[in-house]
Amino acid sequence: MYGHQITFTKTGRFNFDYRSYSLGDEVLPSFHFGVILNKDDWNKLYSSLKSNDVSVTNSIDFLAGKTGEHQSFFIKDPNDYTVEFKCFKEPSAIFKE
Repeated sequence: MYGHQITFTKTGRFNFDYRSYSLGDEVLPSFHFGVILNKDDWNKLYSSLKSNDVSVTNSIDFLAGKTGEHQSFFIKDPNDYTVEFKCFKEPSAIFKE
């Protein structure tokens, strides 16, 4: 996977009507592709997209203080698919539970 992830979310019976799910206080897209970047590249990309008026979600912190802690933001590609860009606090924890 070259350091990237495909995210699958268990939402009950498969149905494209379930376009989002809740994780803590956040409502997230159920179907998306996740790209993992190191912190510096993630910051550069986030800043570049925001400064060029690309529609991007605010940065979201996930799993604070837990294994897999990371920051994410989401954009839509030209075909309306959601892409998540994330950076992990501890890169060695990317695939740990």
